[in-house]
Amino acid sequence: MDYPSWPAGVPFKPSRQGWGIPQTFSPPIKTENNAGGLRQRRRYTIDVSNMPLTIAMKSSEWITLQRFFADDLESATSRFQMLVFDGNEYVERTCQIKDAAVDVKHYAFEMVQVSFSLMIEGLYQ
Repeated sequence: MDYPSWPAGVPFKPSRQGWGIPQTFSPPIKTENNAGGLRQRRRYTIDVSNMPLTIAMKSSEWITLQRFFADDLESATSRFQMLVFDGNEYVERTCQIKDAAVDVKHYAFEMVQVSFSLMIEGLYQ
């Protein structure tokens, strides 16, 4: 399936302080057994990593990104393609914004700080 791509001209690299080491896989589903013990199994068929990001950009770039979130991603709920850092290099992966939650802070000189948590499919493939 083809997903929309992160808009050209909008920064995708996070600030040094705004990047987190991703969780390499989703927490397992846990089921307690009647006879004791705990069964754990994968939540998804593909590993999904969670990575918090904070990206600084100009107000004009934020307007472009806001339109992308609203129109192409249906209020930031759909999947999209984005370059993400896997620890060695930037690779294109399918992503989704966790809980469609985007935090925006406006600063002087037409600068904006955009923060969200990405769910990244197959980051370490």
